[in-house]
Amino acid sequence: VYLIILAISLSPCMAFITASLFGIVPAISSITFYIPARSDLLMALFLFLSLWLFIRYRQKGKSMLYAVSIVSFALSLICKEMAMMLPLLLALEIFRNPKEGKASYRLLLPYIAVLVSYTLLRITILNFAKGANPIIDLSFPATLPLWVRLLTDFKVIFLYMRILILPLGLHIEWFVEPVRSIFQSGILLYIAGFIIMILVIKKISDKNKLILFGSLWFLLSLLPVLNIYPISVLFGEGWLYIPSIGFFIVLSAIFQDIIKPKLGKIFSGILIALFLVYYAFFTITYGRAWKDSVNVFTNVLKYEKTSPFIYLTYNNLGMAYSDKGDFERSIEYCKKSISLSPNYFEAYNNLGVSYVAAGKTVKAIESFKRAIRLKKDYMPSYSNLGHLYALIGFKNRAIEVLNAAIKINPDHYRAYCNLGYVYTDKGDIAKAEEFFKKASSLREESYEPHYCLGTIYIKNKNYKKALDEYHKALKLGLHDPEIYNKL
Repeated sequence: VYLIILAISLSPCMAFITASLFGIVPAISSITFYIPARSDLLMALFLFLSLWLFIRYRQKGKSMLYAVSIVSFALSLICKEMAMMLPLLLALEIFRNPKEGKASYRLLLPYIAVLVSYTLLRITILNFAKGANPIIDLSFPATLPLWVRLLTDFKVIFLYMRILILPLGLHIEWFVEPVRSIFQSGILLYIAGFIIMILVIKKISDKNKLILFGSLWFLLSLLPVLNIYPISVLFGEGWLYIPSIGFFIVLSAIFQDIIKPKLGKIFSGILIALFLVYYAFFTITYGRAWKDSVNVFTNVLKYEKTSPFIYLTYNNLGMAYSDKGDFERSIEYCKKSISLSPNYFEAYNNLGVSYVAAGKTVKAIESFKRAIRLKKDYMPSYSNLGHLYALIGFKNRAIEVLNAAIKINPDHYRAYCNLGYVYTDKGDIAKAEEFFKKASSLREESYEPHYCLGTIYIKNKNYKKALDEYHKALKLGLHDPEIYNKL
């Protein structure tokens, strides 16, 4: 970020202020706290690299810089779709510094070609998401008309600006109430505020072009997540990661060119230092909410009690307590989730898992059966119910349930593994071997069926096959002292 702003502004001071604010801002800190968001960080790395190399290419004219910039853009797209806004930022850079006039825009053609190619791949060969998550596939924004989403965007833009300036109430699962009428409370103020903001930026930018540049950076890089094309939710803190830089360019330009000449170096420096301390305080405070999953979802409950999707948070909190071994609390929160959404089958399944761990077998069976009644093809509940029947000695019932699961989904890995365990317990080694082999063919990266096959072969005194299966299990990542003992 420092190098990009230095190349744009030619001011080390402005580059330092922008990079410092970006590095410590609380509103986007969840991206670094949340491990699965590493794809966002990788996307940002390649996007920043691509942008910086593009600027350097235009300054130095070295073709290698241009080529690596294009490759970096492709890598950023692979990491996260939000990188699609890069051609807009490149166009903005050309607009800021049109060295060769309109001909400069031809430099964008390879980036556009990469973007079009990726889009075609993403909706065909690389369409991994389809059907994977019913909550996202049938996302809330997708149920809203375009005009409602566009009206809501005025509210969303100001909410993004608010958490950048006043980072209170930060949490991972935001619900923004859609604006369904232009006369809805507050929306006219948001629209008027947006127009006033545009006019103020235009007036100020007549004297400082970087303020216009930063403002356009902020708005253009928000475009992919403003639900013009519906995505998973209406608002997310992490989506500010790239746009926030535009906001900080504006803030740095105001510090550098407006406040500093009036207050002098010392007072303006103190003001910046105080702002950084202010940011640091909120970032450290917010970091405590990310101590573990229980803290993360408890923090959400503080701010989203009226959200229509809060039942998901209660379910997630129940799972978090289950992971910590606090099964009574897990049961409590799963029940709360069910009370808010009685047809939420996943909460019944998770409730069943906690009942099993708490030794409440009958209630667990009822919960798994309820989940199956609500969703006939919900495989985890079939597997859990079959496994539970096997544990309490009802092996024939277990086989019946797991075979029913396979009939619905012939490629369900867990059902085959559980059948392997059941037949092993029954002493039917041939059947057990058959099901573990099928499981290993369905999930080649899993060591579990290979370990189980190895154990079966030892019982049959087929030591050569046992050695082969144990070595496969080790190669696939099994690190259990017992396997070394058996070897």
